[in-house]
Amino acid sequence: MLRTTVLVLGVTLAACASYPTPTARMNETVMTAKAAQEAGAQTNPRAQLHLRLANDQIERAKRLIADGDTKRADYVLVRAKADADLALAEAREASAQRQALAAKQRVDALVASMQENVPGSNTSPNDKPLPATFPTSTPAGTTTTTGTNVQGPVQQPPPPQTLPFQPPNGPQPGGKR
Repeated sequence: MLRTTVLVLGVTLAACASYPTPTARMNETVMTAKAAQEAGAQTNPRAQLHLRLANDQIERAKRLIADGDTKRADYVLVRAKADADLALAEAREASAQRQALAAKQRVDALVASMQENVPGSNTSPNDKPLPATFPTSTPAGTTTTTGTNVQGPVQQPPPPQTLPFQPPNGPQPGGKR
């Protein structure tokens, strides 16, 4: 019995010791966390949270490796890498949103300056162009075309003309079939 216990304990220790140290995963995770920090994760609250979680887990994995628990350290690094990736994505998204807002402001300023340079234009950049409309009747008997009222009689479209129709297999007028 003692011999079996020693054998099981030896196999268990050998299995734990045979798990490789996750140095590649550690390096990849650390590099992703640094990239997130350089991308501005400290300025975005959500990115900052995920970066802090990733850094905490990296430190935990280092302690686990020092204690010889490389398998658990590998699992912790998987989680740390996911948090670092999320922090990097959040930081990049915030940066892209800031750039998009700045581009929109530049476009709005350009549109405003172009409208100021057009003679007779007194519209603001937020005004929408008038849609093209067809003549319609108004209750006062005026006709509206593209936003301009014109006095005069109301114009009605002509009635549709009816054309004689012969069915393709029907009898021909004055002829035989």
